[in-house]
Amino acid sequence: MSSLDLRDKLKDVQSPSEVVSPPTGLVSPPADVATVTTAMEHVSVSKSEPVVKKGSAGKEVKMTANYVRLEVASEKGMYEYEVRFDPPIDSRDERFKLIGQMKETFGPTKTFDGVCLYLPHQLPEDPAHLQAEHPLDSSKVNLTVTLKHVKKLNDSKSIQFYNTLFRRIMNTLKMVQMNKNFYDPRAGHMVPQHKLEIWPGYVTAVQDFEGGVMLWCDVSHKVLRTQTAYDLIKDIIAQKLPDMQAAVTKSLLGAVILTRYNNKCYRVDDIDWTMTPSSKFTDHTGEEKSFMDYYKKQYNIAIKDPKQPMLISRAKKKTHEEADVAKLIALVPELCNMTGLSEEQRANFNLMKDMAAYTRQDPKKRVASLKTFSKRINENPETKKWLDDWKLSFNTELVKLRANDDRPRVTLTARQPHTTTTHHNHQPHHHHPPPTTTTTTT
Repeated sequence: MSSLDLRDKLKDVQSPSEVVSPPTGLVSPPADVATVTTAMEHVSVSKSEPVVKKGSAGKEVKMTANYVRLEVASEKGMYEYEVRFDPPIDSRDERFKLIGQMKETFGPTKTFDGVCLYLPHQLPEDPAHLQAEHPLDSSKVNLTVTLKHVKKLNDSKSIQFYNTLFRRIMNTLKMVQMNKNFYDPRAGHMVPQHKLEIWPGYVTAVQDFEGGVMLWCDVSHKVLRTQTAYDLIKDIIAQKLPDMQAAVTKSLLGAVILTRYNNKCYRVDDIDWTMTPSSKFTDHTGEEKSFMDYYKKQYNIAIKDPKQPMLISRAKKKTHEEADVAKLIALVPELCNMTGLSEEQRANFNLMKDMAAYTRQDPKKRVASLKTFSKRINENPETKKWLDDWKLSFNTELVKLRANDDRPRVTLTARQPHTTTTHHNHQPHHHHPPPTTTTTTT
């Protein structure tokens, strides 16, 4: 039977009376789905205050948390853009310079992290096609700025923006970043008897809570040695070991060193025994010069030993474009200070005791340090201007909390000893804890 004959036979088949076929292209949803959809249209979502649950037993105690509240203008908006460079720009520093050339387009208030650009206003075009000059060779670089998100500053999704902004604030306060922490070299404490220097610093992160956006902050310390990598190499050479190069490599490989001339940290990934400060390299202008000439001209530093080997550090790849580019940084051991403690130093009881006088702080000192930090942010003209431009304010007081001290109470009398136990019922905070037991001995 052909398809045409089958179609003609189907025309003669009557549909059951209880089955009604909808018109072509118009299918009605089930009754229960339609009812739910209609009900949801009339539901209004309102933001309610958080439910506070706390116990009532015990003595009330006032406490302070290491959080500082950020006052945010709820009506203030933030526009998140993605910036693409053509041709691709590998260097993060050069990207910042290119963005800096667009001041007329972006305005004075902006925050950039290498890829994402945050603005308090929307650009007239989306995407915006801009052109800048490469800071090294003045070649043309095309920028494509595309709007990705529109957020409120009091939105929990804006946390990345806040963390980028506070990294910029830390750099303005002349803090030195090591890993994810920031340290203040100007407030360092010398421990001359152990050839150490201790830098105070802070661990910070912006987080969103039921009570609003807050800056989590804690005190941290970084231990630096006054010993340079060059001193360490000389000490190993003086031991006259059979395989001197292997011993030096074992001591330095993986170590984190600090270059005092720019207060930057690098990880030692290799040692080049064929390269010395007298070796020549080609700088960004295409000029060939030795490392000795470079440091003398750039930092006015005269390198004493022209024959020392060079330390090699592989630059961190901060963007996707940099993933396939191998960047090697050559460092002079004479200008690199060692960080952290050696195993021998950790085993020195007197050293650890003297160091603890600076690194171990009681709660009162920690609170004082955090208040000093928040005061510095509010009193620095440049950081205050950034906060004002974004309509943000930084509270100088730490967050206050109330807690209950419900420790077991023990009563002693002259009678024969026996123990009685009473239980206190508590309102749970997040879960149901076991009842607290109070023991009385008489």
